[in-house]
Amino acid sequence: MLELAGFLAPGAGLAGGAVLEGMVKHASKKLAKKAGPAGFALGALDLVKNPWTVAVNRANKTTLALAAIIQRSNLESVVLVGGHSLGGRVMLNLATALAGAAGTENEVRVEAVYLQGAAIGQDATRDSVGEALSGVVHNYHFHNDVVLGRLYSAAMGGRKAIGFEGLDASFAVNHDVSDAVKSHSAYYENVELSRALEG
Repeated sequence: MLELAGFLAPGAGLAGGAVLEGMVKHASKKLAKKAGPAGFALGALDLVKNPWTVAVNRANKTTLALAAIIQRSNLESVVLVGGHSLGGRVMLNLATALAGAAGTENEVRVEAVYLQGAAIGQDATRDSVGEALSGVVHNYHFHNDVVLGRLYSAAMGGRKAIGFEGLDASFAVNHDVSDAVKSHSAYYENVELSRALEG
């Protein structure tokens, strides 16, 4: 059995973190050119519209590709690790996709999911994931994440990311890491992967 402790290697989230970091840099340039509160609001909407849509579409395509690869690999079960930022969107959507194949010839059990600062919102329809999970979703989050608290929220019409406020689901274990993590990318500085073998 695989036991994961502390923060986990970001893996797929590296691309997501780079996208959001690029958005922050892009924001500062664009918003600095616009004057007044209305200009700031329009600049923020302009910022999140195009890059965010592209990033989310890529994350969704990545989910579909990973689901197909995993289902063709003849695995009985998987542990999904590496969900930082938009990688968290990929991992949680991947768990949902794999849960949708439960009871079919393409079934692959999801033993556990580990997310760090995930850029995805609450969704009550996701409860079906819990039925196909052998373990739980570990969601590492903190309330001072400017990228998720401001940029994500602006892009999503005021919705909050689970990497900012926690995941409200029966299958989730939330870990508030506000004391250890000071910025959206600081998960990388707190990575620890431990493995315990039974038997």
